[in-house]
Amino acid sequence: MNSDRPDAEARLRQKIASDQVHPHGSIVPARSGNVLQNNLDRLDARIEGKLAKSHIAQQDSTGNRFNGAVATVEGQAGTSGKRGHTIIQSEDNVSEGGRMSGVISDDDDLAVAVALSQHGDEEEPIHFAIEFDPDVKKMEDNTQRRRIYGCFLACLLIIAVSIAIPLALNDVEKPIPTSPPTPPPSLPPIEEQLKSIVGDKIYEEGTVHQKAFMWLNETDLMGIDNNDPNVAQRFLMAFFAFSMGVEGWQYCGLPENASNANCNGVTFHDEGELIDINASSWLSADHECDWFGVNCTGGGEVTMIELPQNNLTGSLPSEISLFPYFQNIRLGSNEITGTIPRSLGLMKNLVDVELNNNILTGVIPVDLFNATQLFRLNLGDNFLSGSIPTEIGRQSLLKGLFLFGNALTGAIPNEIGQLTQLNDLRIHHNKLEGPLPDDIGQLTQLVELHIYDNHLEGSLPSGFFSLEKLLFLAAEENRFTGTISPQIKNLSNLYEFSIKHNRFSGTIPSEISGLSHAKIISLQNNSFNGTLPSVLYDMVGLERFYCTNNLMQGTISSKIENLAFLERFFVGGNHFSGTIPSEMSRLQNMKRLSLSNNDFSGPIMNAIESLTNLERLEIGSNNFNGTITTMIGKLNNLTRFEVQNNELHGPLPEELYSLGKMKELDISANRLSGTISSLVENLVFLEKFLIQDNMFTGTIPTEISKLPNIKELGLHSNNFTGNFSVGFCELYGIPSSVIVDIC
Repeated sequence: MNSDRPDAEARLRQKIASDQVHPHGSIVPARSGNVLQNNLDRLDARIEGKLAKSHIAQQDSTGNRFNGAVATVEGQAGTSGKRGHTIIQSEDNVSEGGRMSGVISDDDDLAVAVALSQHGDEEEPIHFAIEFDPDVKKMEDNTQRRRIYGCFLACLLIIAVSIAIPLALNDVEKPIPTSPPTPPPSLPPIEEQLKSIVGDKIYEEGTVHQKAFMWLNETDLMGIDNNDPNVAQRFLMAFFAFSMGVEGWQYCGLPENASNANCNGVTFHDEGELIDINASSWLSADHECDWFGVNCTGGGEVTMIELPQNNLTGSLPSEISLFPYFQNIRLGSNEITGTIPRSLGLMKNLVDVELNNNILTGVIPVDLFNATQLFRLNLGDNFLSGSIPTEIGRQSLLKGLFLFGNALTGAIPNEIGQLTQLNDLRIHHNKLEGPLPDDIGQLTQLVELHIYDNHLEGSLPSGFFSLEKLLFLAAEENRFTGTISPQIKNLSNLYEFSIKHNRFSGTIPSEISGLSHAKIISLQNNSFNGTLPSVLYDMVGLERFYCTNNLMQGTISSKIENLAFLERFFVGGNHFSGTIPSEMSRLQNMKRLSLSNNDFSGPIMNAIESLTNLERLEIGSNNFNGTITTMIGKLNNLTRFEVQNNELHGPLPEELYSLGKMKELDISANRLSGTISSLVENLVFLEKFLIQDNMFTGTIPTEISKLPNIKELGLHSNNFTGNFSVGFCELYGIPSSVIVDIC
């Protein structure tokens, strides 16, 4: 490459002479090629203190770019003994491994730069000429001096500032406070805010709207202002209070425990049990969330008003729907009148409505069922009329529906089957008619079904027997017909099965034993026939069995001893016969035994003498015989002893007069004899004493007049001695109103 430099220098000088090199130092390629494009920004070559500059039209501030590779041709010239042969070598490779080098010519104003591009094994030199401009050098020298002076002055300034700032901080005055930020625009006056809610009603003289407005604006000790975001809510709470007759409210519980009061069934009729609600916090200066019976969100929005049994009066205002966060309305057992507001259907967050035991009238509004988040709806014990709306099917989340104790008519809608989450349905004590819809079988979560005391008819649908979770069925006092389906075995979880007072017929199917968890079976007042199925005695958990007033026959099996938990056994009013098995005496939990109006015979005492928990014994109108033994004294819990119309004979044992809990004693129409002991005065709770139609003798003891609770007395048709005149009764202090055919 060195051998080429003289020729290259000569060619460059020739190109400069022919103006191919810009007089101010522009770099011009000595030959054409694509190694160097118009991307070269500037080329600085410091050669023995002399500066060479060049300018290209298209500048690139990042430095020289040879075929995409950046090279800064700025390096310190080395010396090789001859000035004209000083080599300039760039620090970076260029053009895919090429390099840049240069020499200084003998003239001070010319430098030769050779860019070597590597193609294959052969280097192809491309020559450039750089012309030195003396004026440029002077400018650069001046610039350099200015830079040095500037740096010196900057250093002095920094030192001065670093000294001045701490001194200034010691003497600085406290800053003058800036003006407070501009407050947000005030809300409209309270009056305007309330008008936007309830309109001009706040101006109507004597209205609840005006009363609530005047309280909020003039009386409220909380002193709410325009900017309080709770203006509307506090007004609505006051509006609710005045609508419900707050002046007469009461609540149960002691004042110091008002927030935790537990009513336990107390109503405002219970004198002395209720306290004026003014002793609590309604319409006080407290935040409305702290008023008795009110619940709120963490942000202070009312979600619940719970005031059962508090003597609320008046009508439930439709404005209650203006509470945007309302979830629970619990106002049961009050004196609320009027109709159910349709606006309740606008309360999209409503989950619990309890308005039971009030004086509500009218129909159940269809709009109510637009509140599709309802979890519980209790409208029981009111005076509602009309039918159950079919729109009730919208309540897919409903778990408890209580419409009992009204005057609802029409059929149970098929849409009831759409309430697939329902577990408690109580529509008893109405005037509903028609069949029980088969769609009720879709209520697979149903646990309690109370449909008694209506006019329902037809047989129990097959869908009913798919309610496998059902625990309580109360279908009595309707007009149901047909038989008990063998599908009854599907209801294995049933605790209570009550279909009494209907028109069922046929036999009791053996599949009834499938009710393995049954505690109560009530079949009375139907037309069942046949015998008691033997499987009945295998239902060892049974506590109460009722089948009085049917057409049953047969005997009572000795297997009855298996029913160790049996408390009540009512089979009266049938055609049962035979003797009472002695095994019955092992039923130590027996409290009430009713065998009356059958054809039973034989002695009775050996079957009952060990039933020490027995409270009522009703065995009248049979063919029992034998005597009333002294063992009767062991039954000291007896309150009713009815053995009338049998063949009992012999005297009354004195132990009978020791039964101090006795209220009803009917031993009439037997063949009993002997006298009535003066010990009768021990029966101080006795209300009914019927001993007529027997063979008693002697005088009537005057102690009968000492029985303070006697209401019915029958002494006739015996062999008593004495004058049974009206005067005699008055002499003994026996009111004629309680005498049964004696005076």
